[in-house]
Amino acid sequence: MKDKDKDKDKDKDKGKGKGKGKSAGKAKGAAKNFGRAWNVETVAGFFDTEVPTLIKEHNDLASRTKAVLHVDVAGEGQWTLDLSGEQPSARRGLHGDPTRTIRLSPDQLLKALRGQLDPGRFERFRDFPMFPLDREEVFAPIEKVSQLLMLGLGGTVVKIDHMQNNPALDGKWWSYIEFNPLLGLENRGLDVPIPERGLGWYGDLASVLTGGWYVVDRVRLLVNNLRTTIDRNTTTVTLEPGTLVIDVAFESNKPTLRGEGRAYLVWFFGIPVGWQDAALPDLHISDFRVQVRVTPYITDDGKIAVEDIGVKFSGHLHTDAITSHFEADVRQAIESAFEKNLDTDEMRRALAQATDKILRNSRASQQPEIASWSWLEIDSSGIAATGLFDT
Repeated sequence: MKDKDKDKDKDKDKGKGKGKGKSAGKAKGAAKNFGRAWNVETVAGFFDTEVPTLIKEHNDLASRTKAVLHVDVAGEGQWTLDLSGEQPSARRGLHGDPTRTIRLSPDQLLKALRGQLDPGRFERFRDFPMFPLDREEVFAPIEKVSQLLMLGLGGTVVKIDHMQNNPALDGKWWSYIEFNPLLGLENRGLDVPIPERGLGWYGDLASVLTGGWYVVDRVRLLVNNLRTTIDRNTTTVTLEPGTLVIDVAFESNKPTLRGEGRAYLVWFFGIPVGWQDAALPDLHISDFRVQVRVTPYITDDGKIAVEDIGVKFSGHLHTDAITSHFEADVRQAIESAFEKNLDTDEMRRALAQATDKILRNSRASQQPEIASWSWLEIDSSGIAATGLFDT
């Protein structure tokens, strides 16, 4: 292969990868078309000073736009851009019936205006019109995101249990998820096998702790009715750059993990007696929390999708001389079990649809309907996106 061809392939690969989708692939090129950067200190300064100047400079183009735009910049103010007549104007407050209502994140808007952000969603912000009529900037603040997510997730029950504590789902599943009906997902049993491991030389110590009665060659920990109901008492929703974070608190019977060892009677010729509770100390976990990390992105066909769902476990393990030696294994096993049962095609589709609904419900008006998305970004203040209309 020629070097030039290799370079082309490298360039193609730069736009690939999960979470990048259509908008990330376009962002760099879009920045070149932005044209002008404003030296503005505040959002209010931009709309009170720069926008009227733009309208005056481009009066003919503005008057041909034939639109009334309501602009709502979260926490900063509201403005009306009346471009419907021969004398277009910009003023504070929302006046008249809008052709479009545009919600913007102040931080992202300022960065884009100052040329500090690749403005993929502002790619048509050239001389004027500032807010093109084939798209709408949508902003869902964190409060709205949390409210709507809790509406969809609230009441969902998660239970993991090897000890067969009631209740059981459909009379047969001791570990299960029972979803809020609003999610449109079927309740299902969870596949949580009981993890086993060898003890190595710690088996001698385990034998001593049983009074020398048993020899132990393998151990396992059984989950003892670990459960939660998602609501505002157990669940918080926060946002990090690019990621939606759902943090859920669990409770359990005490101990959280019942220890058992596969034991053999020392004084009776090593006769196997199976799994014995006395052969391994129990392990309780306080402040048991699972953090579910969701990263939405825009696909090439303008849909919202979700990358692999990540899981992070936190909690205090009350260990002893034996259980302290496999604390890291316990933490990894917990994360693996949750990730295996949550990171499914079904869950990813449901969370992608939830993100789409959150953005759509954050619009001031549901008409015209957004046909697809071209850009999406998450920071601690909320989720911002660009919706495209059919034209």
